[in-house]
Amino acid sequence: MPPCKWQAQTTTTSTWPRRNELSGPLPQLVLPGEMFSSHEFQFIEMDAASFKLAEAMDGPTVCHMRALARELAIVIPTNIFERANNAYFNTNVIIDADGLVRGHCRKSHIPLGLPGCYEKVYSNPGDTGFLAFETAYGTIGMGVCWDQ
Repeated sequence: MPPCKWQAQTTTTSTWPRRNELSGPLPQLVLPGEMFSSHEFQFIEMDAASFKLAEAMDGPTVCHMRALARELAIVIPTNIFERANNAYFNTNVIIDADGLVRGHCRKSHIPLGLPGCYEKVYSNPGDTGFLAFETAYGTIGMGVCWDQ
């Protein structure tokens, strides 16, 4: 992946402390919430502006979390609203303790449009299937939301 440029997003940068702000042993794996870097917009009114929140896999959220994983030597499965060509996915990117991306999983099961749920408007069904990834601290499998 190319070098990353990070444009600070308050929710992402303020959530994560730096190593010098921590005391005691660190966890080996930290799992941020779904869509943590923006908000879960798929459960509010439909708005075309929400598509502007989508980012490539080498976008700002993943780049920031790669640097943080490397700095803290922890595994961070990171959820993003991914833009891939002309498709959009709810994607978990597996970032290892060395800051390298081990792979990704795209959410497969998109729920029916329950009242107030517009997920089918924003996300395509995933095309990766259910995968497991070797990390510094063991093999982890990943499901996104309803895929569990």
